[in-house]
Amino acid sequence: MSLLYRAMWQAKGEGLAEIADREFRHWTTGNHPGLDLASGDEARHGGVDAKIESQSHDDGSISRLVVHEDKKSERWITTLRVLTESGAPEGWVWIDIECVSADYYRRPKISAPRLAGALLEALPSSHRGPLQLQRREFMLGTGAMPAFAAMLENPDRDLPLVVFSPEYGIDQQFTIDRAKRAAATLAGLAQVHLLVPEGEAKFRELMGHDLGVWSGACRVYMPGIDLENPVPWHHRYFLSRGLGTHPQDAGMVVARYLSPHMARQRAPQLYAKLRGLLIKDRAAQIEDLWSEVESLEEDFARSQESYLSAAAHAEELTVQVGQVMRRGDQALTQNRKLWDAIRAAGVKQEVEAALGSQPDAEDTSLPEPPERCEDVPTLAAQHLHWVVIHEDACEELDRLDGQNDSRTWADASWRALYAMDLYAQEAAGFEGDFKTWCKNSGNLHALTPHKVAMHESATVCTNKKYRNPRIRPVDTDVVPEGRVFMEAHIQVVPGGGMAIPRMLFMDDTSGETKKVHIGFFGPHDLIPNPSAN
Repeated sequence: MSLLYRAMWQAKGEGLAEIADREFRHWTTGNHPGLDLASGDEARHGGVDAKIESQSHDDGSISRLVVHEDKKSERWITTLRVLTESGAPEGWVWIDIECVSADYYRRPKISAPRLAGALLEALPSSHRGPLQLQRREFMLGTGAMPAFAAMLENPDRDLPLVVFSPEYGIDQQFTIDRAKRAAATLAGLAQVHLLVPEGEAKFRELMGHDLGVWSGACRVYMPGIDLENPVPWHHRYFLSRGLGTHPQDAGMVVARYLSPHMARQRAPQLYAKLRGLLIKDRAAQIEDLWSEVESLEEDFARSQESYLSAAAHAEELTVQVGQVMRRGDQALTQNRKLWDAIRAAGVKQEVEAALGSQPDAEDTSLPEPPERCEDVPTLAAQHLHWVVIHEDACEELDRLDGQNDSRTWADASWRALYAMDLYAQEAAGFEGDFKTWCKNSGNLHALTPHKVAMHESATVCTNKKYRNPRIRPVDTDVVPEGRVFMEAHIQVVPGGGMAIPRMLFMDDTSGETKKVHIGFFGPHDLIPNPSAN
């Protein structure tokens, strides 16, 4: 049995169960007029059967309304659950659609049932956390942009925002119909917005190139986004030509993409308290199976993130190898030209004699990288003169070394510190910060610029939950108090979740010490940010 659609939201608890019961009966009998749910809570007609169960207790009440539909080689199950807690102002609406089919070559249609749209219309207070839900699209103009931006970065948002852009050169009604149909298809799964033409400039200014949307395309903004440090590939971009030729196609495309994400949503905590009222053994068994599925999916996600992290690091090393080889070729060419000139001048023997009398050059090569993150600070203290790691900066490095990628992380961490040391040596004659140096210096050991962030978002800077962990120790020669808010940070490896290493630093190359000071080196999850919620 495949779970294709799962939507859960909150609404005012007063009369919630009665409204849900009414809309379910109306929807079911509308689809199947032969079903008689007017005179009872169970009905069967042909290949369709429906059942309504409700139980109440001192803790609250739970309703389970289900319809089974057998259609040729497939079977569809739609389940509506309604949960209310005694004394609570709000309850929960929960809709699942499952399908089993013997036709393996036909993809099932993934769409919100009309029941979801009817419930959202009948329950105008519907929301999921801070996100208002409705079955119609929201118009995104200049006036709505501040609220949209706030919602985009809201750490409590746990459903996607979908934005459709206008497409020029075609009838604008097509774009409007496309967004309208998508809002109905994604009812309960996401909040759908239609970017109006007069809001496009403001939207581009707000989102930038990496997170923008234009020319009839749409983008799905998943929860956990930081506009200052975006991860564009986390937020799927669909070109207009990939959204189909009929207005209803776009919603289907996005729903198919969101289906695996939405299907693994956890049940509300209230469900664990009330589920025993309805078929205890079966409900517990299903919940246990879903817990096992979630655990396996989490293991898979960790493995996938580990692979992506290693692949990204390997790609960076490949780029560096290419640069070294090109410079080596340039050096060989220059060397041949010099010797040709020496021979032409008739001084070859004198030059060879002079070279032979020179002492061996000092070995300035990069030392072998450490195999453990715990060894990085020691190696830095031995070889780096312009980077200082505070004695209290390192936290839980043993946890990093317990991961499969620890050797890759140790290597990347050491190279990040080495790059900062080179930057500090050149800072006096260079205009710009460390990120600018990485971008423009041309040094072979410079980091890729996207690994470096010199500033945090406004949310991080003003919210104590995120700001306080970034107040880090630093040498008193830099700040007399010995602690300072550190915005600048290094993403040691891209991707990889919250268990990857992270560094926070303060650039004092223009100050008293002329050095870069590391205030934190440890697992990313010790330095929370909005995108991790």
